[in-house]
Amino acid sequence: MSWCDRCYTIDIVLNLEPRLEVFTIYISVLLPCFTLILTENGSNMYGMKIQYINDRISNEQALGLFHTIRKYLEARDYSMFPVKLLNEKIPDISYKNIKMGTFTYFNAFFLDCIPNKW
Repeated sequence: MSWCDRCYTIDIVLNLEPRLEVFTIYISVLLPCFTLILTENGSNMYGMKIQYINDRISNEQALGLFHTIRKYLEARDYSMFPVKLLNEKIPDISYKNIKMGTFTYFNAFFLDCIPNKW
């Protein structure tokens, strides 16, 4: 972790032949909160489907893992950051390569961008 990191990042890979699903857990060092992102990589190797995780996951195995992770972190006084706010823009803030007017709450408390998304 470098001095400019705002979160710890943990990846959990589920090998669900023929696709991979990667749970990424972002735990903020600025607030006692976390968010989870599910990346699905199917047989189409040209792109990945990335979604913020909430209770509306269709895959039962992924949903079970989500609840286990959430329960573990909440037992340690971390709360799940509201999914609605993650992409909400915070006006009049720029940081490094993030231009004025495009800075989000995800940028503020977790990372500059979601790896492999941009």
